[in-house]
Amino acid sequence: MKCEELIAKTDVNQDETEFVKQVAKETIHFLSQQKIPFTPANYRDWFLTICKALKNKHLLTPNNVLALHEHQKSTPETMSSEDLEKLADDLYAINDHSKRSLEKFQKNIEKHNGYLHESVDAIKSHDNKKIEDMKQKVARLEKENEKLKKEIEENRKKLIVIEKAFKKQEKEAEIDQLTQVLNRNSLEKYVPLIDNSDLPYSLIVIDIDNFKKVNDTFGHIAGDKVLQEFGEILRTYVRKDTKVYRYGGEEFLIFLMNTNIDGAKKLAERLKEVIEHHSIVLEDGENIRVSASFGVTQKHDDENFIEVLQRADKALYEAKKKGKNRVEVID
Repeated sequence: MKCEELIAKTDVNQDETEFVKQVAKETIHFLSQQKIPFTPANYRDWFLTICKALKNKHLLTPNNVLALHEHQKSTPETMSSEDLEKLADDLYAINDHSKRSLEKFQKNIEKHNGYLHESVDAIKSHDNKKIEDMKQKVARLEKENEKLKKEIEENRKKLIVIEKAFKKQEKEAEIDQLTQVLNRNSLEKYVPLIDNSDLPYSLIVIDIDNFKKVNDTFGHIAGDKVLQEFGEILRTYVRKDTKVYRYGGEEFLIFLMNTNIDGAKKLAERLKEVIEHHSIVLEDGENIRVSASFGVTQKHDDENFIEVLQRADKALYEAKKKGKNRVEVID
């Protein structure tokens, strides 16, 4: 049974009861040890993390639990293979049902045409009994056609729901759930496209300064809050068509298509100013601020993404070495 189902289930068996007790005990101990506020949301969040750790027989050291929690935060909750299989089965069933309904509808139209011809003949021969019989047949046929129309419309609506579910699944698989920017999986899909095109672009690599100190001083809940608001700033201050990725723990990439290095530097400087003056309110009401370092470069002819990234990383290293909270450019 999944941990998400286990936490909501009320009629657990003896083995499940003992397991839930163990997870609850470890969760309370961990929250206390890490000084994480004991709220219902935090309890559920860390209960699921520790539940999955125990199910997968991970050693419950603080570092292991924190790493697993970070992985869960950055990994979208995708549908299980069973859910996807059910969606596919529903899709095939609806398609088959729609096909049969349309075939029947087509046959009914042919019947309707036949009845019309018979009705014309009956009218010409003044056969009132036959005319009445034709009226009843046409009425029954129209009633059946109305039913088929409703079935076809219901199937159309079901197909729309399934299509939305697939699109949602596809989108969530490429979004970092904590920061709401694109994730590493999405980047790996994008890189071959960018390498196979001749389009010019600039690249900004960003790293939050002293992020480990934030986690160590204020706790990992505060660290998550910083990442969430950092992602929101990046999404707010770039164009809608600009791709922003969470590349690692506190490292981000920004692709600026058809933008030269001067334009990229201006954006990096603006983001640096916004970030260092942005106040983040923690759960306990305390306000903190963070800064970030930026490495900026642009793609040259015949270069691939890795070469561009390596140069941007060098620029980022220079920014860190020169005191952090700054923008460095290497062309």
